[in-house]
Amino acid sequence: MCRILYILNQRHVKKLLMDFLQQSDHISKYTPGLNSSSDSITHPDGFGLAYFHSLTHSWKVFKTPKQYRQVRNLSDHLNNISVSPIIIGHIRKQSGEIAQPSLENTHPFSYKNQLFVHNGCLPNFEYFSQTDKKKWVSKGLFPNIKGQTDSEWMFYVLLTVFDTYEHSTNVSMEEIIILCIQEWLNVLKRLFPYFNANVIYANKSHTIITRYRYDMPNSGIQSQSAPSLYIHNGDANKVLISSEPLSNNYSLVPENTIILISHLEGIAKKQVPIIMESLH
Repeated sequence: MCRILYILNQRHVKKLLMDFLQQSDHISKYTPGLNSSSDSITHPDGFGLAYFHSLTHSWKVFKTPKQYRQVRNLSDHLNNISVSPIIIGHIRKQSGEIAQPSLENTHPFSYKNQLFVHNGCLPNFEYFSQTDKKKWVSKGLFPNIKGQTDSEWMFYVLLTVFDTYEHSTNVSMEEIIILCIQEWLNVLKRLFPYFNANVIYANKSHTIITRYRYDMPNSGIQSQSAPSLYIHNGDANKVLISSEPLSNNYSLVPENTIILISHLEGIAKKQVPIIMESLH
């Protein structure tokens, strides 16, 4: 499985990014308190970093199908990225035979100032027909899918759920987001007997992070733990969440949990309101 990262208002960001990228080829995984078979040791199939411009409220993405050691001027890229208050990272390990390393298959995936990264897989997704895939993505969104990964398709399923949600003035934005995530997971449950969904979704105002595993009840499938994900404890004005710990003070995110962060408020007011709820 892959590795994901979320940074908000942290110091020493370049070091954090390098420590994160080194999870591509370290000699052993570091997942304290967890030994999930979903967590791999190496992740050699490309990486991507998205960073937020606080003046324009827009995301920029740097990604490559190469391993970090093969990228020329990596230090310069990290210098430019590390000044951003919000950074999302992904290191890819290919799953399945079809979605070979390529720029189109490298995370983050982006659409109209929205981003998505995924650590997990959908079983037998490579055998889904185009008709099957189109059924769950709106006609206007489907042509934007450029690669072959289950992750990119999941992103556009989520965007479809957001677009079709009937908004109510009596429901807060935070409640709407959580309701849409639950409906998105319900779609995946209808289609797959099991799956992992450690994901980060971000737009210009909020970030959603999940640690999630689904096993169909009474299916005979051996239950597994969701891939690793840790939240780093400390200053309430800062957030650091990663697949492997990047500090000495961390907690394992509970399984089947959603974390919702209002990051624009965090940047403007130096507060980081976090909603953490269980998902079913």
